[in-house]
Parts: sequence; C-alpha cells; structure tokens
Amino acid sequence: MNIPRLTAVASLYPSQYPYHIFLRSECSTLFFNECIGAASLKEVPCIVGCRAEGCPSTATPLNCYNSQCCACMNQCTAAFQAAWQNCQSQYGCPSGKACTSDVNVAYTTIEMCCTPGQVSCMGNCMWNNCPSGRWFDDRVCGCPCIPKSCPTPQVQDPASCGCVCPNQCTGLFVNDPVTCDCVCPDPLTNCNGICVDTSLSRNNCGTCDNHCLPNEDCCHSVCTGLDQDSNCGACDQVCAGGLSCCYPNKDPGMRPCVDLQTDLYNCGSCGKEECRSFSPLAELLTERTAPELAYLENVLCGSTSRQLCLRSG
Repeated sequence: MNIPRLTAVASLYPSQYPYHIFLRSECSTLFFNECIGAASLKEVPCIVGCRAEGCPSTATPLNCYNSQCCACMNQCTAAFQAAWQNCQSQYGCPSGKACTSDVNVAYTTIEMCCTPGQVSCMGNCMWNNCPSGRWFDDRVCGCPCIPKSCPTPQVQDPASCGCVCPNQCTGLFVNDPVTCDCVCPDPLTNCNGICVDTSLSRNNCGTCDNHCLPNEDCCHSVCTGLDQDSNCGACDQVCAGGLSCCYPNKDPGMRPCVDLQTDLYNCGSCGKEECRSFSPLAELLTERTAPELAYLENVLCGSTSRQLCLRSG
C-alpha cells in the first residue's frame, strides 16, 4: 500500500540513542475519505445524466421506476462501487480491522489496522485494559502502577504496585516493616550476622556464643547432658519405664535406653560386659567342667538367648 507523507519520526531512547525510526501507516482515514469523496463527485453527475435520459426526478438507484432507468442507475452504482473498492485497497484495512490513529505523541501521524477495541501505540495494535491498580500510559504503551504514597523509607514496587523496602535482605533476614532494617524473624536471633534458634543451637544456646560441651546438647535454651533419663541421647528423649540411660551406648547401632538386667553391653550398669552366670539354668551348670562352662558362656552370651545372661555387678 502506498500512503504518501504519513511517516513518523521518533526515537525509542532519545536521551541515550538519538537515532530515528521511520514507520509507515498501514491505512489512512484522511486519504480514504478524500478518495470516496472523489468517487461520489463522479457518481452524482452520472445519476443526473440518467434523469436527463428519461428517469423521473425522484429516481434513485434503489427506486428507479423502470428498466431503462434502472439500467442507467446501475451503471452509476457499479462505477461507484468499483471506485470504493479501489479506495479501500489503497487506504483502508482488511475485513475485521479498523483504521486506528496512534495514541503516542511521537506517532500521531501513524494509523494502523487494528482489531476493533484495540489502540495503536508506537505502531503496534494492543489492548489498553489494565489490571486493578494500573493505568494505560500511552507514553510507554504499557500499564504502569497508579502512583501511591508509601511511608518512609518504603517505595512503590513497579512489579506489585505495593509499598516495599528498597533494600533486599539475604539469607534468613527479613525487612523490618517500619525501619526496613534487615532483622531475624521470630523466634530467631542475630548471632554474629547469622539468624539462629538459640533454643537449640549448640554454639548459641540461650544466648549468642554460649557453647555446649561435647556430651551436651542445647535443650530449650539450656546446655543439657544427654546421659539423663529425661534427655537420653537427644533432647526430650525419655527412657520408658524400667529402662536406663546409657549414653553413649557401647552396643553399636543400639538406642541408649537399655534394660540393665538383660543388655549384653550394659549388664547391671552402663558399660559392664562380663558374663558370669546363666539363671535360671544356674543349677544345671554347677557341675559342669570349666571347658563346658566356657563353651556355654560363649554360645549363650553371643546368641539370641540374652535374657539368660546376667552381668556381674
């Protein structure tokens, strides 16, 4: 399509890159109307000429009275329709599109073929419906936030349109909602630039830099020995009735809560491992020779019959 003189001259970034963009219109309302006007000026004399050849003075292309008059009127109408189609092909838009003037101040001479309801902005057809809290700015052809006042030191976030702190915190730190300082969220405490839970940190137990001993853990902000029945091997690990705490347990892989009456590695007290007698079979063993006792001792103390083995006190 050749539409003369309708060319926009603008720069996308005039302050940084002073180059020009030349964009040609896809259509022209002005030239289309001028073209149609010229076609109409030719149609009117044609209709007047038909009346001079016998058409009644009130005859129109839609009410032409007789066949001779209708034939003459149809020729005038056909000529106008051909002229209209020529105007449309040169200056109009395809079916389903409308010639739309650009809303950007740098592109005011540009017209684009857009879907009805769309606007042309910087030579692009787009919808100007913006989400809540935003407005269509034809200077940027987008939907920036509606400006709002934020309490100092907060600023408006262009992504969410809400008020946010200008500084971003790292790690577990979060912004204080009033001062925007980076602080640890409850119940964490800032210990040497790290957010820690002083109720369970072995190196910051109860307060920063309070270190628990190797055989202790931080239980509810207090360094606590793990050889207690109420904290056996771990905080709040309570030994059930009849069991005792032997921590660390000499039996590899076993829990520290043990039965001192039957445990092979903690027989009578924590850490005792000497097998002495086999009750209730003691009476049967009293007459055994030393080699026989050694054999039975080795078999029973190392087998599943641990309940028969009593540890020496």
